[in-house]
Amino acid sequence: MNYFEKIDKDFDNTLNNLTKKFGTLRCIEEQDFDIESLKKYHMRLYVLRELIVVSNVQEDERISQPLNDATSDFIDFIWLLYTGRYKASIASLRNGLDIFARSMIRSLDSSLETNSFSSNVEKVLKNVRVKNEVHLTSNEAKKNHKTFINENFTENMKNLYKELSDFIHGRMRQQIEVAHYLNNIIDFENNQSTDEYNRVINLGVQILETVYSMFLLVNYNKIDENENTYKLNLMIDQINGKFKIYKSQYLS
Repeated sequence: MNYFEKIDKDFDNTLNNLTKKFGTLRCIEEQDFDIESLKKYHMRLYVLRELIVVSNVQEDERISQPLNDATSDFIDFIWLLYTGRYKASIASLRNGLDIFARSMIRSLDSSLETNSFSSNVEKVLKNVRVKNEVHLTSNEAKKNHKTFINENFTENMKNLYKELSDFIHGRMRQQIEVAHYLNNIIDFENNQSTDEYNRVINLGVQILETVYSMFLLVNYNKIDENENTYKLNLMIDQINGKFKIYKSQYLS
């Protein structure tokens, strides 16, 4: 069994576990249900967890604890989404993204950490930019490098975080009755909305791609040393995101 067959098997097991616990939901049986995006989300999460292990960053508890918390939030996103808890799934995703950014800045310099997600992201990716531009000889090359990082990673991650926040704050329930509210939460069948599910899962895929990209940007040298080159390139090719382009232009 090759690496991606293992990922596919894990996805099947994940879906089977959800089905056993919550049943096969109406949303999944509808024609417009986007199962491929759920598979993409799962694959990015699976690869991210392996990259974390390979990077050895978990040897430092200051980094390992928030990373574990972040990946737990990304996993919670799956079952919350499955049961129609769309706002809760987005909240879990946003919390995981915030904690992940904190773990990355702690891996560089914990004294730089702030309570601002945007500030933490900017500092992490500025550090990456400065480190990786030392081999660039011209001012134009350095300018292009800065633009690539800012547009494809820094601003993209900040915009996605804002989208998560807007989703949460724009969908506050107004029911006063606690019993009514709880009944709506546990009514899995009637919670389902294919359109809402498709919107949320596609946002989740984008979030995990930015997380995966930032983790590689910060830890690429360690991962490249410890991981099989062929396998690492397979991971990068399969995700096929902005990091693949960045690697070909600035890390090859």
